[in-house]
Amino acid sequence: MKTYSLKFSVLLLPVAAAFVAGCNKEEESPFTGSDNYIAAFALVKDGVTLKGAVSPDAIVVTAPERLSLSGATATVTLSENATMAPDPATIADWDIAHTFTVTAHNGTRHRYDYSVERRLISRSGDVVLLTQADVDAFVEEVKDLDQIDGSITIGAATGQDTIYSLAGVEHLKVVTGGIVVNATYAGEDLTAFERLEKTNDLLIASKKVKTVRFPKLAVAHADLNFNQAAAIQTLDFPELTAIDKGLRIYYVDSLANIHFPKLQAIVESVTIQGRSSGVQNLHAVEFPALQKVGGSFTLSYWREITSVNLPQLTEVSSTFTITSLSKATHFAAPRLETVGALTMSNCAAMTSVDFGALKTVNGHVNPNLAALAEVHFPALETVAGSMTFSTSATITALRFPALTSAGSLTIPNAANLATLQFPALKTVEGQLSILSTRLTSLDGFPALERVGGRLYLYNLPNLTTVRLPSLQSAGTYYAYGLTGVSEIDVRGVEIGSLELYGTTMTGLTLKGPDVFSGRLYFGSPPSGTTVFPVTIEGFKTVGSLVTSLSYVTAIHFEWLERVTGLLNFSSGAAVTSINLPNLRSAGGFTLASHAALTTLHLPQLEEITGYSSGTVTAGSFTYAVTSNNLTTLELPKLRRVEGSLSITGLVAARKLEIIRFPALESLTGTLTITGTSNATFKDLAGFRALTAAAGVTISNFTQLKNFEPLKNLVPALSADTWNVAGCGYNPSYDDMREGRYTHE
Repeated sequence: MKTYSLKFSVLLLPVAAAFVAGCNKEEESPFTGSDNYIAAFALVKDGVTLKGAVSPDAIVVTAPERLSLSGATATVTLSENATMAPDPATIADWDIAHTFTVTAHNGTRHRYDYSVERRLISRSGDVVLLTQADVDAFVEEVKDLDQIDGSITIGAATGQDTIYSLAGVEHLKVVTGGIVVNATYAGEDLTAFERLEKTNDLLIASKKVKTVRFPKLAVAHADLNFNQAAAIQTLDFPELTAIDKGLRIYYVDSLANIHFPKLQAIVESVTIQGRSSGVQNLHAVEFPALQKVGGSFTLSYWREITSVNLPQLTEVSSTFTITSLSKATHFAAPRLETVGALTMSNCAAMTSVDFGALKTVNGHVNPNLAALAEVHFPALETVAGSMTFSTSATITALRFPALTSAGSLTIPNAANLATLQFPALKTVEGQLSILSTRLTSLDGFPALERVGGRLYLYNLPNLTTVRLPSLQSAGTYYAYGLTGVSEIDVRGVEIGSLELYGTTMTGLTLKGPDVFSGRLYFGSPPSGTTVFPVTIEGFKTVGSLVTSLSYVTAIHFEWLERVTGLLNFSSGAAVTSINLPNLRSAGGFTLASHAALTTLHLPQLEEITGYSSGTVTAGSFTYAVTSNNLTTLELPKLRRVEGSLSITGLVAARKLEIIRFPALESLTGTLTITGTSNATFKDLAGFRALTAAAGVTISNFTQLKNFEPLKNLVPALSADTWNVAGCGYNPSYDDMREGRYTHE
């Protein structure tokens, strides 16, 4: 073998001895000289020997981080009669890579690549530097170190300024536990960590630092936190590519420059928040390489910012909030595809917003920007939460050409909003509210098939048609103040509740199927409306019917034949007559707050069938008497009530004396008739056919003395279900069993 010495001279092995030995072994194979490998490699610098790791194709020398290998000497051991080029004796700089070729005696060659791997010199444990003397002592102690396996705290959180310089820490490359610069650090710059490549948390709370610069920091393994560091003007992180937690800049109003040109990913959230008052210097926010934010992105209360540019951002996993940027005119995130939620508000000067690639919002969308003329999201397909927009008079159009579904959607009452473009929208899971008074039609929703919540049409005086050609279902169809609409046609649409209010009902024709399984509600007609103002076509059978008709004097529903749920008349103070000439059955019947009523006409009503309400079956016929004018209550054909029959509120001023249910045979609930002691009701003859009930409660009728009409009911009762009190005669259950029905 051949060895190059420390001075790069060649040491020859005793060739003659080898030759003699070969002559004595004439029968062995002759020397071929085919070996071309390095057997050993080492460098020596300043008395330190660094052995190289030799592999089949490489030589790797591991050296301390700051040890220069320039001028080192090399020792190389080669295979026998091999040569090496270039000659190691010609190499002066061993800090850089080299390529060597080893040539065997027979001319075959082998290549080796030489390189240096650096190792950091480190120490363990946290470092707390509270005074300048602490800093100076630390610098002297660790002048040969490159890495701290712990944290460094510079200055105390409160108190007098104690540290002015960090000179001497420039060689640190790694601080595994993070760096905290507290308020008592009085230096105006934080640039001493010029070689730092990795750290954990970085918290800057100094009140005097103006420049924060980490020119080689590539990865922050935790938070970058600048908290009320009132003097910072520049944040400069030219090599930072990733933050493993969050970036937080709180109340640093002196900030003028944010420089993160290579930052691509932030695992958690970004918060850049100014104060709501005071002088500020930040005019623009730009993260030219940022692609993903794993949490939220919040930029708020910066009064001097004019533009926000995020050209590479594709994802914000949580809420994206831009608020209170009073001078900002331009916002761009042209590649953003997914956000958790989007809020933009109190940006009164914003006239340009670019979300050109945004496809999915997993929460709400709330771009309330007072100066924006058009809200245009060309690629947005899905919004899982709510969508609401500004009511500013500058907004003229909402354009969402690709949107197919939304959690809820509110079209605002903006004075100049006349254009809606939602051509692909098929589903609104919650409420669709349309409030814009400028609209003349709903043509902006040609594909809308389903509104899972309420279709809320409110105060739309210029609307002439409510046609939604593709609509198949709505949880609730609510119409109020549609003064220009003459017809609402819901045939072919499955609706949970159809509600008509106010001026919508004036002169309206309502068309629906003969069997409508939903709830039908009429309420709050305009003042002066004495005749029920809606012409009904269809709706012979409805799921439930509720009225609240304050000014109407007569309710005449000749179209109604069956109500499978509750039929409820409430708040009809002016109503004098209720006439349902063709009603044959109802799930339940309730009448209250009709003080002017003189006539209740239900000539064909045969049964109260009960209806499902949640997990129970509800029903009953209930009349809470408020009228002083109704003298007779008669239901000539009612024979069965699934539930109770309850007539209450009878007092002396109320003239209801005749109650007749001549065909009524059975109740599954209780017969209840109650009043006050001076009520005039005194005759139970209208209940002679009743043979089944769960109980009887009759009270406070001093003129009622004859209970004989209920004798056929007594066998179906028990003592605890017979309750009579406060009447002219109060027979007990035993009295009724024994035939003592009257009291002379």
